[in-house]
Amino acid sequence: MKETWYIPCNISFCDVIGIIEKNGEVAWRRGALIHKDDIAYIYVGSPIGEMKYKCIVIDEDLSPEIMESHQYARRIDDKSNQKYMMLKAIHKFSEGELPLVTLKKHGLTQVQRQARISVELQDYLNGIISGVSETESVEKDH
Repeated sequence: MKETWYIPCNISFCDVIGIIEKNGEVAWRRGALIHKDDIAYIYVGSPIGEMKYKCIVIDEDLSPEIMESHQYARRIDDKSNQKYMMLKAIHKFSEGELPLVTLKKHGLTQVQRQARISVELQDYLNGIISGVSETESVEKDH
C-alpha cells in the first residue's frame, strides 16, 4: 500500500532546491519504511521554512555506484549501512504557499524527522495541488 511521507531538509546540509531544479530528482537517506512508489513531501527548513515539493519514490535502494554521483546525500561521518532512495519531483509549491504555520494548522505535528503525513494534511495538500481552495473543500464536506 502506498504511503505518504514528510521529509524535512536542512538547506545548509543539502541544496535540495538547486538539485531538483537542475535534475528533477534528488537522492535522499531512506527511512526503513519508505518504499518505491510512496509519496514524499519535502519541507525545507530555516530560513525558507515551507513545503516545496511533492515527490514520488522512484528507487528505494540506490547502489553505491549511483551514490558516487550523489555525494551531497551522504553524511561525511556516516559509516553505517544507510540506504538511499531517489525522489522524483512531481509538483512544486509556490513560494510562500505552504509555510510551517499553515502546515501545523492542517495536521503537521513535527518537523524533526521523516514521518508519515496525517490524513488531514494529505487531504489539504491534495486540495492545493488539485486547485481546490480550503473554503471549497470545507463546503464539500458539509
